[in-house]
Amino acid sequence: MGLVRVTRSEPEEAIQAFERTLRLSPMIPQGAYARWGIGLAHFVAGRLPEAAACFRQALAERPRDAAFRRRLCSTLGLLGELDEARSLASGLMTEFPDQRLDRLASVSQFQPEPTRRYVEGLKKAAMSDKTARMFTLNQVRVIEPRLPSGWANAATGMRQR
Repeated sequence: MGLVRVTRSEPEEAIQAFERTLRLSPMIPQGAYARWGIGLAHFVAGRLPEAAACFRQALAERPRDAAFRRRLCSTLGLLGELDEARSLASGLMTEFPDQRLDRLASVSQFQPEPTRRYVEGLKKAAMSDKTARMFTLNQVRVIEPRLPSGWANAATGMRQR
């Protein structure tokens, strides 16, 4: 339920859902995803320092997760912490050289305004100078949110069978 609440721009309800998951099962493997979800909720609410802290916690548990790194990269770009943001962006571009900002925006689970902020943060981190020049914020198109595989279970605290 937490991710559904984030996609609906209901950050407080999302945080409650993710925190409930962590309280009920603090050692579950999806704990990093719950912390990431709390970070997403803070991002949607505009609480960027809190979002960055949550994304860092999630990354500490899953340091290779590209989604965690992208969200932290964007948040740090918006916070003006450009050295760390550019370091993350450089690593992401090395690992995913064909990643484009328009693609990231089109699959964002956020409503239009948080999606614009997300892309703006990536642009500030210079995720790709080439795509940053080719892509303008008014081109962001948000599609209907879809839950990534495994998220429904992480959000509810239920295990797959």
